[in-house]
Amino acid sequence: KGYLMKILKFLLVMFIFSFYVSFSPYTVTGEEGISKSHINNLGFKPVSESNRCNQPLSHLKLPEGFKAEVIIDTSNPAQSHFATQADMNVLDPSERYLFQTHEIFNSTLAMTIPSVTRFDIQTGKYDVVATGLVAADGLKATPWGTLLVGEEHSNGSVWEILDPYAVDKKVRRSALGVFAHEGIVIMKNGTVYLADEDKTGAIYKFVPDKYSDLSKGRLYALKVKSGDTGVGEWILITDPNNARAEAVSKGATGYYRPEDMELGPDNLIYIAVTGNADDKIYGRIMRLDDNKAMPVIQVFANGGYHEGKLEFTMPDNLAFDKKGNLYITEDPSDSFIRTTNRTDDIWVALPDKDGDGMSDGLYRFLSIDTCEGEPSGVFFDKSGGKLYLNIVPNKPHGRSATYVITGFHN
Repeated sequence: KGYLMKILKFLLVMFIFSFYVSFSPYTVTGEEGISKSHINNLGFKPVSESNRCNQPLSHLKLPEGFKAEVIIDTSNPAQSHFATQADMNVLDPSERYLFQTHEIFNSTLAMTIPSVTRFDIQTGKYDVVATGLVAADGLKATPWGTLLVGEEHSNGSVWEILDPYAVDKKVRRSALGVFAHEGIVIMKNGTVYLADEDKTGAIYKFVPDKYSDLSKGRLYALKVKSGDTGVGEWILITDPNNARAEAVSKGATGYYRPEDMELGPDNLIYIAVTGNADDKIYGRIMRLDDNKAMPVIQVFANGGYHEGKLEFTMPDNLAFDKKGNLYITEDPSDSFIRTTNRTDDIWVALPDKDGDGMSDGLYRFLSIDTCEGEPSGVFFDKSGGKLYLNIVPNKPHGRSATYVITGFHN
């Protein structure tokens, strides 16, 4: 009887362990061990391995049933005059025009290479929207019909494109703070959330005095009471032109390079905190709840190791599908790519359905087709059936490409 009880206890322990592995919110995996419920929510079987730099790279590695069409490719002679370094994407309300920012850090080149462009998906016509912005990165459409563009450098500003169908109808919105801008979230009430892409970068909130008028308002920085997660408060920034220094002096919480930000279907704000693989800080996805009296921020997904391999690393751009899954691009450093000999990937984090605050699972969606660039600008159309993706070259004038990926089942 005692021997039988030992066997039963062993079987029970193994059952509990296998259940935990299948449903752990920290899971980073390929096809192995993924539960049927997770596959159903994803709509595909994950890609198990990245493309390798020492092998011929001719296409994106996608799940079965998905297709990728190149609509912009600067290596194509007919499109070679298009601006390079295409970073973020936004569609206009008709979904005919694709707007893109072009991240040129060199200020001299930024005067000659367009900062924001408009691509007519139906005709292939290409037009310049804005020029002269340095490191144009973040791009979001406002509810009142304009575009916000963030400059990703220490003295960067947010610019508002007042007429996206004209040339250089833009105005600097200094009230939103001067720092390295990428992440932008615009709420229906006109409040704007921002992040400073710095090693000690803060998360900010701008509340305009008047809806749709971003020239005046109050800028705040997030200060967490203990560490960098948990309950916090919003600290008033009195000098937006010196926002970073004032945020530090007032004890605002610093995050290691917060970049893209997206509003989730749960009305929470998701933030890609990139980190740096060389410093063994592999990045996190944070989740900010600002719907109550006090803001609360927590970790939603972690970068790092899985089964001895460095996998999901340095998250950068974010986009939600119709099921509430969060698509995340990687942006590891060049040395990381040389060390691991793999390309950058796009991952999918399942929503938190078990209520523990963490993603219910993290899986590889695709692996890109080059070790000379990074994925960026992930953006779903309104139907959720098309995902737009840019491949940004590591060097100016390298091949820039924009893909449309289909095969999603909503």
